[in-house]
Amino acid sequence: MLQTPLPRPQTDEVDVPRLTQPLRRHALPLLSAALLAGALTYVLAARQAPVYQTMSSVVAVDNGDDSLVTEGLFAAPPLEPGVLQEALRDESVIEGIAGRVLASGLAPSQAQALAQAVRAQRDNTVFELVTVTPQGSRSNLYEVWGSAGTPAAAQVLVNASVDALQAWDQQRAQERIALARTSLARQLTALGRNEPDLEASDLRWDTFQATQARLLGQLARAEVLAPAAIATLNVVARAPEPDQASGASPLRRAALAALLTLFAASAAVLLFEAWRRRVYDERGLRDLGLPLLGQLPPLGAGVLQGSALPDSVGFLRVNVLSQLPEEGPRRLVVAGVQDPAGSGNVVTALAASLARAGQRVLIVDSQAPRTQGQGGPQEAPLPGAGAGSFEQAGSVPTRRVAEGVDLLPLGGGDPTHARATVERLSAGYDLTLIDTPPLLRRSDALLWGAGAAGLVLVLEAGASSAHEVERALQSAGLARVRVLGAVLSERPSSGGPRRLTGSQRPLAESGVQPGEVTAR
Repeated sequence: MLQTPLPRPQTDEVDVPRLTQPLRRHALPLLSAALLAGALTYVLAARQAPVYQTMSSVVAVDNGDDSLVTEGLFAAPPLEPGVLQEALRDESVIEGIAGRVLASGLAPSQAQALAQAVRAQRDNTVFELVTVTPQGSRSNLYEVWGSAGTPAAAQVLVNASVDALQAWDQQRAQERIALARTSLARQLTALGRNEPDLEASDLRWDTFQATQARLLGQLARAEVLAPAAIATLNVVARAPEPDQASGASPLRRAALAALLTLFAASAAVLLFEAWRRRVYDERGLRDLGLPLLGQLPPLGAGVLQGSALPDSVGFLRVNVLSQLPEEGPRRLVVAGVQDPAGSGNVVTALAASLARAGQRVLIVDSQAPRTQGQGGPQEAPLPGAGAGSFEQAGSVPTRRVAEGVDLLPLGGGDPTHARATVERLSAGYDLTLIDTPPLLRRSDALLWGAGAAGLVLVLEAGASSAHEVERALQSAGLARVRVLGAVLSERPSSGGPRRLTGSQRPLAESGVQPGEVTAR
């Protein structure tokens, strides 16, 4: 009979320990990826040639009156924002920078290389070696930044760029003078065509002569004062020689790359785990409506021969017995979900604990004979498992593997042919434990569970997904198999025994009510 799953606790609080469980599980690959990224970044940054950067400041002076002549000086028109950066792409500016670089005190080879790099900017849409940025959206103060491979080259490049821009601005003023001279000459020519007749009035002649004299005077002044034309750009501060390379050091770049890689990889792990929905502890089982019967570390092969049992095995025994009905079959099916996940480990530990409590236990091994490497890293093979089959066992197929513990190896046979014999043999034991293949791979667990007291699912903590557990519960519900709960099997650690997480208390003390929890 299907039962209602345990209610899920509703809370808005962020469970930080649970959120960081995937990160702790993948700590080694995450740290390895971060260290690898940092090491590669450090090697690449150390191999890169250093880049030195310096800056000069210029100001665009507002000349006030925009008339043609202002106190005998001709001024260039004002500059709009962004004009200076575009002016760097002008052919005259590029040649001016290259020429000044070649005439500087740099070594000939270095000057030639820098001048060639400047001339190569002709084909670019943006002049990359030097940038001109205004301080503020409406500021007339500009910063001219440039970078090169040596401190001296950076200083020469920036100062040469400033001088070339000033020359370009001066040329603008000269062009304005040339336009003014052309305009005055055309006005004089047009005035000459309209010379009044001899019979014209004196007023008309006086006006004509005054206009002609004014235009001639302005033209003469333009000719004389042309060299005095002023530009709008003035240098505020020349570029100094930088004393250290720009940008972060290789060590700082490596640290930044390692941190970014760690953050990105951690985010990817969290997203993957959110999609995968792995089961780590009792809270994950509660979300699925399953009680936690116990958590077991990897056990050695000598458990049945008297070696010490961890305390968690005792809690497992108490919880399992509390779930069994008082009347009915005393057979319990133990199975993994998708992988073996240590079902033999659970059966062996439970049988050893029951035997030491004075009970007689029959272990039924219905899994196929194990080969080297099968069963997962935490699987403890059953004593004598796979040594025979039901058909070859004769009239007394069981064998004694420990005091109070007998083993019936079926070798992966069909459960329908063996159930009658197992039911007959179970009458002489206090409890029968049936170890079956994973539930989602074979139907043996469902066939055995149909005539048993219940089914115990064995999950590997952090490896089994909630989706797989839901499928297993759905299959058990359709087959009307009672699921008593789940056991989390811990993965062994190379550094020693792994500390168990979650509650190891009996169900009555942990607040989990015993019941028939199967499918949704």
